[in-house]
This record gives sequence, structure tokens and C-alpha cells, in this order.
Amino acid sequence: SDELKLLGLYLDMEKLHLGDNFSYSIEVDASLHPDSVEIPVMLIQPFVENAIKHGIRPKNKKGTIGLNFKNVKNDTLVITVTDNGIGRVKAKENLKSSLINSTSIGIQKTQERLALLSEREKREGKIEIIDLYDEQKNPSGTQVEIYVPF
Repeated sequence: SDELKLLGLYLDMEKLHLGDNFSYSIEVDASLHPDSVEIPVMLIQPFVENAIKHGIRPKNKKGTIGLNFKNVKNDTLVITVTDNGIGRVKAKENLKSSLINSTSIGIQKTQERLALLSEREKREGKIEIIDLYDEQKNPSGTQVEIYVPF
């Protein structure tokens, strides 16, 4: 529940910063009890930050970000972060043409933290990043699925 509060505050802060350029939703599966599930703090934030910074911010229209938390078999929490931004291909092109030399370590560090948690829990945790496309096969956002054993 603390992580949900932090994510909500972070998203509200970013909305203020970007002039209300996106909306967001946070959905929690009814079978989950947020106070009884513990996940490493700031595990999700790098993906939300990337969705805003690289997907939503460069978009010429208002964007959306969705966060979904659900319990699947074997006590695994699946956290899904979905945005309708410009997609990873266009975001990479933007970075190449930018004068800013940026190296992101947020996702790498999150993968390392998840590997340690997987080792401790004796069950696999993983991150899957899925490129989304519209009906015309144009990039239409990104979906990140984070599998967290608990």
C-alpha cells in the first residue's frame, strides 16, 4: 500500500510538471490485499518514469498511463505499466538525435533487485517489455510486465 501511495504522488507531481499532459489509472485486483503484499520499494517507478519521459512527454497529444496489479498462480504479483506514448523505436530515435548523452541504469538496477528477490523466494521474477502497435502497425506505446514473487 505504501508503494501505491508513492506511485500516486509521483504521478501527480509529474502531471503538475507537464501541465496535466497525461492521465493515469491504478487498478488493484480485488484478490490482493495491498497491506499484506510486500515488494521492494521503488521497483516500479523507473518504468513509470520512462513511460512519462520517453513515451508521453514527446507525444503531441494527451497521453495515458495505466498501472495494474494482479495476483497470479504461485503467489506471483504481476505489475503492468502501460502507456500510449510514442513507442520505444521512436524514443530511441529521439535520444540519438538529442544532444543529451543519457545512460539509464534504472531498469538494469531493477532487474538486479528482482534477481535477488527471485533467489531469496526460490521462484522466478522477470520483466517483459512489449512494444504496442495500432491497427496500421504504427507504434502506439509500451507495456511493461513485472513478475514479482512474494
